[in-house]
Amino acid sequence: MLQKAGIITCTRGRVTILDHDGLVAAACECYQVVHAETVRLGLLD
Repeated sequence: MLQKAGIITCTRGRVTILDHDGLVAAACECYQVVHAETVRLGLLD
């Protein structure tokens, strides 16, 4: 589904994100919660 939408490509076991905003939009609401907590803990900018 994500490949057909042009958000990612998969080649020989390697996943490349082509559209980060599109990937975030396709993710469930828990992505934002996990991301915010990771930033709060100083593990990500």
